[in-house]
Amino acid sequence: MGRDVLSRTILGGRIAIAVTALGALLAVIGGAIAGIAAAMRGGIFDSVMMRLVEAVGALPYLLFLLLLASFFTGGAFALIPALAAFYGTAVVRVSRAAALGVVSSDFVAAARVRGERSSTILFREIVPNVLDVIIVDGAIRWAGMLLGFSSLSFLGFGVAPPTPDWGLMISDARNVMAIAPWAALWPCTALSTLILGVIFLADAAGKAVGLQSPEREPIPGGSSQ
Repeated sequence: MGRDVLSRTILGGRIAIAVTALGALLAVIGGAIAGIAAAMRGGIFDSVMMRLVEAVGALPYLLFLLLLASFFTGGAFALIPALAAFYGTAVVRVSRAAALGVVSSDFVAAARVRGERSSTILFREIVPNVLDVIIVDGAIRWAGMLLGFSSLSFLGFGVAPPTPDWGLMISDARNVMAIAPWAALWPCTALSTLILGVIFLADAAGKAVGLQSPEREPIPGGSSQ
């Protein structure tokens, strides 16, 4: 078609990175708040929340994304709520597990005795102690979201042609693999490199903040004052 593969590969990540970055941000914020709230409330609220998370997690991710994409029509950026809703369920599980060890801490109990509101306890006492876990997990979800968005573009539910996009470029190159394999090679390489880079960065960030260290201590918030 006379298209410059190099230029399209360089430009092909703009929409994918923008859409998935916004989607990952929404997934992390919404999922973290829901997970921490479930750990704080417990009881029926916690049970219902976790059953919903398990139900969504049991679905094949690509089929579920296709189902959500069919409802959110209107372009690539319309997929942000669908991506955030799906990948946010995993953040709920991780943030809840991280918050369970903090909810029973003495400084949280002291904050409750002082009569602080639940929202104040959540953001002042619990969030600082699970923020590192949430950030690292959010980076991993972003990598998965990049793959999911590219899969949707490959199947025709993401970016509309002829907009440069890695998933769409790979889909278009299927019919010319025998005569022009580089048309699919370079977008595949760019997408794989970005996903691996995000995963390695998340792993390095986890080691840097000491997630694997048994000496991590809780950080009291307003209770220390």
